[in-house]
Amino acid sequence: MITIKFIETLRKEANGIKYTRDTFEVGYYTIYENTTVFANGSIYRSLDLFPVKDRAKAVGFEGWEYLPEIYFNRGLFSSKNPAKEKFDIQTTSYGSLEIPEFKKFMAAMNHALEVAQAVTDKYVK
Repeated sequence: MITIKFIETLRKEANGIKYTRDTFEVGYYTIYENTTVFANGSIYRSLDLFPVKDRAKAVGFEGWEYLPEIYFNRGLFSSKNPAKEKFDIQTTSYGSLEIPEFKKFMAAMNHALEVAQAVTDKYVK
């Protein structure tokens, strides 16, 4: 089971607007949980996930080069399921791959799936 590890909180305030960024690590990904509180009290939150390929490569994770982007989708523009928040895994076609390379690709996809499930469990109500 993969866990989400808290790294740090950064805070900034300017012109009556408060910004907070909490940083987490989950597997070979970094999560930025951003919160903006405007002077009128309204709040905007966003989540950004980035694969950290250098970290994955440094520890010998086979498939590091195939780690996909994971996006937080608020469902605002989804005709299939409007207003449904979810995480989407970006897919890319690499054409035909030989079996050893395909195993690396699948290791990266499985890792992304595990990360996406962990952040879904944490953030999607």
